[in-house]
Amino acid sequence: MMFKNFSQISRQVSWFLFFVLLGAVIWRGSFANLDPDLGWHLKFGRDIWLTHQLPHDQLQLWSINGNWVDHEWLTNLFTFLIYRATGYIGLTFIFALVAVAGLWLIGRQLRRADRPARDVFIGLWLVLSLAAILPHLGPRPQQLSWLLLIIEFLLLKKYGDRPDWRLALGLAGFFWLWSSLHAAFFIGLVVLALWAGQALWLAWSRRRIRTAVWPLIVLGAAAIATLLTPYGLQLYDFLTTYYRHYGSLSHISEWKAIWVFPIHYWQLLFIAASAALALTLVIFKRRPRLVAWQWLAVAMFLLMGFTSVRHIPLFVASAGLVIVPAWLAANFSPDRQPAKPFPYALALQIVLPLSLFIVSWIALLTTNFFNDPFQKFCFEYPCQAGRLLQLHPRYSQLKLFNQYDYGGWLIWVWPDKQLFIDGRLPQYPFGRWSLLEEYLEFRRPDRIAAQLKTYDIEAVLWNKQLPQYHLNWLDRLLGFREADINGRTDELKQYLDNSPDWRRAFADDASVVYIRRDKF
Repeated sequence: MMFKNFSQISRQVSWFLFFVLLGAVIWRGSFANLDPDLGWHLKFGRDIWLTHQLPHDQLQLWSINGNWVDHEWLTNLFTFLIYRATGYIGLTFIFALVAVAGLWLIGRQLRRADRPARDVFIGLWLVLSLAAILPHLGPRPQQLSWLLLIIEFLLLKKYGDRPDWRLALGLAGFFWLWSSLHAAFFIGLVVLALWAGQALWLAWSRRRIRTAVWPLIVLGAAAIATLLTPYGLQLYDFLTTYYRHYGSLSHISEWKAIWVFPIHYWQLLFIAASAALALTLVIFKRRPRLVAWQWLAVAMFLLMGFTSVRHIPLFVASAGLVIVPAWLAANFSPDRQPAKPFPYALALQIVLPLSLFIVSWIALLTTNFFNDPFQKFCFEYPCQAGRLLQLHPRYSQLKLFNQYDYGGWLIWVWPDKQLFIDGRLPQYPFGRWSLLEEYLEFRRPDRIAAQLKTYDIEAVLWNKQLPQYHLNWLDRLLGFREADINGRTDELKQYLDNSPDWRRAFADDASVVYIRRDKF
């Protein structure tokens, strides 16, 4: 009896320390890079806090005019307040907790029996899940949508299709919050529509006419709640614009398809593992009760993940809540007798939590903590060049064309300067296409001179060189060549270096500033 109690305590402690380790890895990873959009999230969060108003007018860019819908206004406000109170250390800690909370909710659904083999599988699956989503973690609003999608799945799985007013009222408040935090609430509405469609079909097929209206009430309440946000219908107008030019976003690294270099092999491995589990259910005819809307959602997120790596975390969440539970139910049924304790089980129950504790501390102690990321990543962002440009009595007033990734950074460190583009509005309508596509015209050799003249550009803040990659054996196996990847030409930089109309003013480790000769 004593051994059994000790075993249960060791299991619980090990799981707790396991999630502490996952959190330490996530937190450590937050200090390895800086999200290009963090600056504008902080800037508009600060504006909301100081003015007590939401932004409506587009004032940061000189390239476009019109209204702007800050679909992440509540996230921006919270992000600024946390950053102001705790700095980057506290902000990254909070978002690491968000990521761990999502993994914990998935793990909680999977840990139904006290079986060592099952625990080992779940632990490995959660590690693989973290490896797949790690490139997308950090202080980013879409991380909140990832957690909210998991919560939505769990709520719909808990209540099923039975009428319950708590679900309708709860989801109404839930979607009001989600639509104020991030535009991915629309994906949540699609998932809810899949659930409502199945519930409606079941009620109709069973001739339960009185309950057939219930799923429509739930879906309608959630949709109406999103209209009660400060932007109302403007939020959907923004989403319509967003998806109208969705294809142009493929030029942005996080929106590229999963097979476009650089390839994240852990994500491919996760997809392959998920497919393998699903296939075993079919091949070996181990089919637990399958719920159509859940599997349709998994298929939708898989397709979205293939077309854009940004959506891989959504597939990770759905696979962990649908595919894995079905596989575990088929292979670890409750009526099976638990395996006998293996030799040295007591030693493992002592060593495992101790090892998890030590590794977690090592991960934290070797993390390079800092509180001002805007002066830490000067090898990626124009710290010195941007500062010199800002302080120069003549150059600071020039009409500036900026590199895309610098937009969010500049909005925070130089909030009064109008830019050409930033990460908020790449899909904004611009003539016959989007603002991002117009930006890419500056990289076409036959269009550069005309673009600079058309927009009367007086200064250019550009990256010093294109990103350089070191290929691994898998990259080479797939046919990628380092000479091709790193031998690309930066057409705009090449033009400015060779044009008699432009002069290089100054540069730093990451960037270079060009001034038009008549303004030099």
